[in-house]
Amino acid sequence: MTILKPKKTLQQQLSAIKLPQLPQVLLQLVDICRSPEVDIRLIAQTVSQDIALTTKILQLANSAFIGARSQFRNIDHAVIFLGVNTVRNLAISVSVHEIFDKNGPSAQFDNEEFWYHCLFTALISKTIAEKAGYDDPGAAYLTGLLHDTGKYLLARHFGESYQTLINKQNDIDDLVNEEKKAFNISHCDVGKWLLDSWNMSEEFGNAVRDHHNRDTPDSETNILSRIIRLANTLTTKVSTYDEQTIKDASILCISPASLQTIVEEQTTILEDLAQTLGIPIKEPEREELSAGQEKNQQRLYKKIESRAKLYGFMESIIQAQTINRVYLALEESLSFLFDCDKAVLLLQEQTAGNLAIQGSFRNKIARTLKEKKYTIPPESSYLDDTAKSQRLLGEKNNIILSSEAKTTLFEPLFQAFQSDSLLGVPIRISPDQQGLMLLCLATGDDTMQDQEEILQLLSLHVGNRLYQETLKEEYAIAFAKERIAAVEEVARSIAFEISNPLRIIQNYILLLATKDGQNQTMSQELSIINRELARVTSISKQLGDLSTSPGSKQTSLTNINEAIGDSVHLFQKSIATESTIDIDFVPAANIPALWLEINPFKQILGNLITNSIDALGKSGTIEVHCHFVPAQESSAKAELVVTVSDNGPGVPPSIANTIFRAGKTTKEDGHAGLGLAIVNKLTKDISGRIYHSTGKEGNTLFTFHFPVTTQPSSYEQLMT
Repeated sequence: MTILKPKKTLQQQLSAIKLPQLPQVLLQLVDICRSPEVDIRLIAQTVSQDIALTTKILQLANSAFIGARSQFRNIDHAVIFLGVNTVRNLAISVSVHEIFDKNGPSAQFDNEEFWYHCLFTALISKTIAEKAGYDDPGAAYLTGLLHDTGKYLLARHFGESYQTLINKQNDIDDLVNEEKKAFNISHCDVGKWLLDSWNMSEEFGNAVRDHHNRDTPDSETNILSRIIRLANTLTTKVSTYDEQTIKDASILCISPASLQTIVEEQTTILEDLAQTLGIPIKEPEREELSAGQEKNQQRLYKKIESRAKLYGFMESIIQAQTINRVYLALEESLSFLFDCDKAVLLLQEQTAGNLAIQGSFRNKIARTLKEKKYTIPPESSYLDDTAKSQRLLGEKNNIILSSEAKTTLFEPLFQAFQSDSLLGVPIRISPDQQGLMLLCLATGDDTMQDQEEILQLLSLHVGNRLYQETLKEEYAIAFAKERIAAVEEVARSIAFEISNPLRIIQNYILLLATKDGQNQTMSQELSIINRELARVTSISKQLGDLSTSPGSKQTSLTNINEAIGDSVHLFQKSIATESTIDIDFVPAANIPALWLEINPFKQILGNLITNSIDALGKSGTIEVHCHFVPAQESSAKAELVVTVSDNGPGVPPSIANTIFRAGKTTKEDGHAGLGLAIVNKLTKDISGRIYHSTGKEGNTLFTFHFPVTTQPSSYEQLMT
């Protein structure tokens, strides 16, 4: 029989189809539920107008399907405990079969298979909605129940012609196109029109309309539409999943590997629900898969399995507490999913813009290249120096780095990876910061290229996680500036208030030092106190501006062992009566007199010793060590390296990477957490560096490198 294409428009076709009407009670109920302020008593009164409907709702509300903790004896209790939307959904559920059964389609249309599919889709939709965190699983159930009502109406309107069309379709996804070819209308269009005529939510109608649509680059699919589309696929293809199914499950945050479990669980409930509603159902016969379909299914099952594993790794990346844990989670995922144990990140530095190697502490390749200080200048980031046709950054798709490229820029990479080709997966951290995930790609190995979507998902999560760290860093810097600005205001006031008492104390010490009868020890003690008071006076002058670097730098010829010894001696005297803390300093041998900025040096040393004292409490040991590194042994500048260690509780891992930020402290009693932040600032001001570590015996070590010279500057020579 040949099916002729009608010339009628979609609107003409819709208007020609007779739509079933909801009972007046249900129409009133739908209208009441759409009101922003719903009166629960009015809902109960409306439903109770129809005794048969009330009885069915209570029967369903007390069934295992709802799983209520107590039995409902009247509709008022049901409305209060179940909620307005659930009662509305139940009312339509128990009535819809009766509404359609009054004037059914042709005898060839299998009602029992039809309702089997509708009820099954409703149950699975509700379960998916719950797992996906959708705010109204009952709405998903109702939409799933009504999603194929358009088929029922088309079968009733076109009769045998429509049934013939259905019988010819081996693939349910082709049905919509064939419906439009034959009748210029699809069951999806009719279903939406029906729900609109019942004054149902627009979201319900859109989900019914879109439940066979495939995603396109320009389409936007809402959550309910994805839920219904996924549920519909699972009920029609219980053992076969396609790419769209996997994508919908991924977007709804449901592991594709759990889909079969969802189907099996709802199958056990389906029969009981149908009996409760009084709807006869029959499971459709399933066709055997062809050899080609079976092969395709095996490929998709492997993809589902890898996706299931991927979820765990993506969760690890999102939940990682530190950047190092982000790198480690990424490397573990690459090793597990692709058996790839050679990978690094090539990320833009925020300051210079160079491309620098990043990786976890376990990453041998990253460590090797970092030790060599390997970076790629931004202006040289081309794959080929001669062609300059493809940049490392800014590409949307994966790129291949080959040793055949006419540039020596990447030779250290190929040597470290011991490979002639590398796969680069773009990572976007922010509009101003990008990078690449570099993987070892063996010759002829296209496995990772086939898994491009998984690699891009990993890179997306890593990029988002790194961007979060960037925002945290920017916030911390802004917060630190605000705190230091507030401290500055207080510091200016303090500096002004203490300047006069300091001068008076210094004058009295000078008088004491000049009195007769002073022994040598007392004179030395007074001399140390006087020098420290002079340093306090100098510091008080700097308190006016903690946030900017000092102007002129004045160095002086200093005996390092003597300077450190004086500071240690003062601390030993000051804590002698309060605790049993030992502060040990063994003078270093063979350190010449050095030219350095003595005030910031003593301030850094004093703050670090104070920090150790606070960490120890009443007892413990502090050790101070130093050694001199001549210029030819490390860099263009000579350095004095000083380490302050203590056997206190140590630095918690949670703040180990941020210990030098303002506001970060492990101390109580109102500590502002500015001590180490000031130390860090002072160190940077004199072009030094500072870091903390843990010793072999568990001691906490703070080490600072202080730039020094063995010769005076031209300014000091002029002054002397």
